[in-house]
Amino acid sequence: MALEGRELCVCDLAHVLDTSLSSMSQQLKQLRTLGAIRFRAHGKLAYYRISDPYWLGLVQSISEKLHGANSN
Repeated sequence: MALEGRELCVCDLAHVLDTSLSSMSQQLKQLRTLGAIRFRAHGKLAYYRISDPYWLGLVQSISEKLHGANSN
């Protein structure tokens, strides 16, 4: 959800999710493999953005289901 409507570098995403750069990079690699995000290198930094709004809808749907299950 942090990538909705914007592009962020690995360090920003790691900060938002309170995780290490290494862990964030591994997660982003998996999302790239799935085609969920696009990657752009600029110097030593890597920037990511959502590749298709479909993925945001999927995340929102799953989040709603999880929050609904927790309130029951």
